[in-house]
Amino acid sequence: MAEKATILIIGGFGFIGSNLLDRFLASGKYRVIVFEFMNVVPKRKSHAEDAKVYYGDFNNANDLEQVFSENRVDIVMHLISTTVPASSNANIVFDIQTNLVDTVRLLELMKQYKVGKLAYLSSGGTVYGEPKTLPIKEDDPTDPICSYGITKLAIEKYLHLFRYLYGIQYLILRPSNPYGPYHTSTKQGLINVMLRKIMAREPITIWGDGHIVRDYMYVSDLAEATYRMIEGERWGNIVNVGLGKGYSIRDLLAIMKQSFPAMEVIYQPSRSFDIENLVLDTSRMNSLCDVPLTGVEEGIHKTLDWIIAESKGKA
Repeated sequence: MAEKATILIIGGFGFIGSNLLDRFLASGKYRVIVFEFMNVVPKRKSHAEDAKVYYGDFNNANDLEQVFSENRVDIVMHLISTTVPASSNANIVFDIQTNLVDTVRLLELMKQYKVGKLAYLSSGGTVYGEPKTLPIKEDDPTDPICSYGITKLAIEKYLHLFRYLYGIQYLILRPSNPYGPYHTSTKQGLINVMLRKIMAREPITIWGDGHIVRDYMYVSDLAEATYRMIEGERWGNIVNVGLGKGYSIRDLLAIMKQSFPAMEVIYQPSRSFDIENLVLDTSRMNSLCDVPLTGVEEGIHKTLDWIIAESKGKA
């Protein structure tokens, strides 16, 4: 029997990482290692039991090097980001230092330890900036209007450079707006944030008039698409990962109002970094992996069921 490939998931106990852990551990085909910040606890006890776990600081090369020196790593999945789009412009130097510079250090470690493959979670929502046409294709212009998007795009360019110089293969994923199980952030992830507000009987705050349109993807579908592309050796690709359909915030509110007719919505002035309409062209994803996708209405109900189960300690 062939030895299992080892995949290192950097940021494996986060929202998307936890869903990827579910998928890769369930496959039984991979030896999984997680590298995570010290203060991040696994969303599920079995994640820490079934994966080999290293705690440390992504911004400390010595912490990360320990993983490579003690293990033969075949694939790296890089999910960690120290900033979010809404805050990245407030401290651009910090964004560059803790994301771009330290990712280049990761690539140097991969070169040193002869690790040849990296899957990177970029951003379908920020690297394109204000789209000229919809839906957005991977080859469309990239003019980000926040530091988060510029840093993500710069990392993509360094991945290309390291492939050119040293043969390190990449798979760049540009996800739309994921939502669903294991989400805990109160700042990012509109659908989950709104559902938690509703459950807590708190008002929902909307920036603008609610007509902003986005592409939303159920996170288990994102994990499945990622798994299938890695399994299919789809290296060398930049891929939009999304539903490929646009929904306004008012559309989402209408779906939620069916279950919660008394929910309260507060509208605030729009923000300068919010792009009006952003829908991804997912033709390339569909050609690289055949994944059945969850519709937004079904996904919202599944997410709500998970939040209820989590609140009862059953998730």
